Amino acid sequence: MFNSSSGESNPTAIAAYGAGGLFAFGWFIFIDACTVHSVERLLPPIELAHVVPGLISTFALLMTCSTPFTAFSNDSMLSSNVSCARVWLFSAFVTSFASMIMSVAISESMAYGSESRFAYAGIDGTGGSGGESKHRWVGTATLMQTVCIFSASLLWISTRLQQQQY
Repeated sequence: MFNSSSGESNPTAIAAYGAGGLFAFGWFIFIDACTVHSVERLLPPIELAHVVPGLISTFALLMTCSTPFTAFSNDSMLSSNVSCARVWLFSAFVTSFASMIMSVAISESMAYGSESRFAYAGIDGTGGSGGESKHRWVGTATLMQTVCIFSASLLWISTRLQQQQY
């Protein structure tokens, strides 16, 4: 985190720690929502569909982290490595956006229940006896989780691209 010679901070290391913190915070939010949700016995159980957007977003972050950013250096802009790296990074972004769209659909269906145009089998917004807000917290946490993980991947990309400038 710090340069050993001058003692000043390295911005790329701080940004990498920030990306890891965002990733951990996203999963913390989701685990907290699942814990709060499991305390209430009258709420319907958490479905696999609630977990899938976070897993897909995590996979997209791993795809971003495994992108060879050395292919983007100025001396190799015309090689096939750049094309492969760009396709890989683009597919990581598409995967991440797909997980965010899925989490928006889940959050919206949990907020409005079966009247929702995005509602699908297994997830409805009926919480019963005052548990509606806790049931909606799972949908909101799913959305916040995917946004935090996507922000972590953007921060990681900016870190890696800044690292090549030094």
